Amino acid sequence: MKNAWILTVFACSLAWAELPPQGIYLADSDLSRVEFKIKNLGIPTKGRFDVFSAEIRIGETLEECSVWGSVETASIHTGIHARDKHLRSKTFFEVDKYPAMTFKSTSMTGTLDSFQMTGYLTIKNITHLVTFDCKYVQDPSGKSPGEFSAETKIKRKDFGMDSFGTISNRLTIFLTIRPSKISTQVDIIR
Repeated sequence: MKNAWILTVFACSLAWAELPPQGIYLADSDLSRVEFKIKNLGIPTKGRFDVFSAEIRIGETLEECSVWGSVETASIHTGIHARDKHLRSKTFFEVDKYPAMTFKSTSMTGTLDSFQMTGYLTIKNITHLVTFDCKYVQDPSGKSPGEFSAETKIKRKDFGMDSFGTISNRLTIFLTIRPSKISTQVDIIR
């Protein structure tokens, strides 16, 4: 089973946007992204996770929607092999012991052009409630379900990554999710 993470995303930049049709969607891994930004020695450093999965349940209203996601921690990629290896070590993600980080939403409030998704983020078996600022952009052609984006800030020390003084404690997580519909059944929640 591949692990992955998604931290979900909805909202629309157009006031007339509507939710995609009700149903169960998976994140399209070719068009979706899980990224982060953190400062190292005061210099912004970006990275991403290449292996993740997400399940998005679209209900009749935003409040009836939910998201579950998983990210394979070993899939971290910053463009520098030595740094990636260090991030996979016990000092940070400890990928051999904790192969996945997960997110499960508990609520979504707001409007499609600006909403908050709150849920439980688990990294290294440590769980905290986090809130993502989200938006949904509807596909004007109507050929796809559109795109959800989400952003949140966390403290790495809250998740057991407390060593290494040159790296900022605060980091930002960015999600861009393009859903792909798999079912019209929406009554099953993880």
